[in-house]
Amino acid sequence: GDILQEHLKRMTATHYRKAELITTILKMALSRAVAENVIISNPASTLELPPKPKPREFVPPTESQYKALTDTATHLYCWSMIIHLEAVTGLRRSEILALEWQNLHTNEDGTGIIAIISTLIVGEVINNKRPIIKSGTKSQAGERSLPLPPYIMEMLEEHREKQRKLLGENSPLIFTTNEGKPINPDTFSSMYYRIRKKLGIKATFHQLRHDFASRMHESGLFSPKDIQ
Repeated sequence: GDILQEHLKRMTATHYRKAELITTILKMALSRAVAENVIISNPASTLELPPKPKPREFVPPTESQYKALTDTATHLYCWSMIIHLEAVTGLRRSEILALEWQNLHTNEDGTGIIAIISTLIVGEVINNKRPIIKSGTKSQAGERSLPLPPYIMEMLEEHREKQRKLLGENSPLIFTTNEGKPINPDTFSSMYYRIRKKLGIKATFHQLRHDFASRMHESGLFSPKDIQ
């Protein structure tokens, strides 16, 4: 019991929700083990979760930090375009990495619309590897279309040409590795973490989504429902 409690204490410091789930499962599983006479007593019966830590303070990137993000040289040819697109859409990491050219449409006035209909996630281990899986959005409401300004559409067209020259073929995905494969979401997160630490940026990639929502609210042009 003491060993479980200590392990739980360490886990809650960084993964509180995961610790909650594990505590519930442990108590249920070991309680059943007692009922079936597998063990004498339930060592998890006295487990207690420490108080939930306060949410990390959200410090949005400044304009100069956004520029530093997009200007950072990485091994991914599409890094800069991903950050530019994130800044004007607030997409989830899994959504932005799953975007396909066929879901991007240009309007007569130069603006564009991108349809969000899928995500890229990392699957369970198979043969010592975790495959990248195309999945649906987080919820049915997650399927949506977002407007894009003309300058982003121009940048995307330049990016598409760059992609064709690099890969020698048309890719269905807007963002790929330099070999034309889907980008591993975990690998991308690790790259973003290293770069933001180097640049002194406190916001995680997911918090860029919150920053986008905050900017929508401050503009006064959008209803709460639109922002949601």
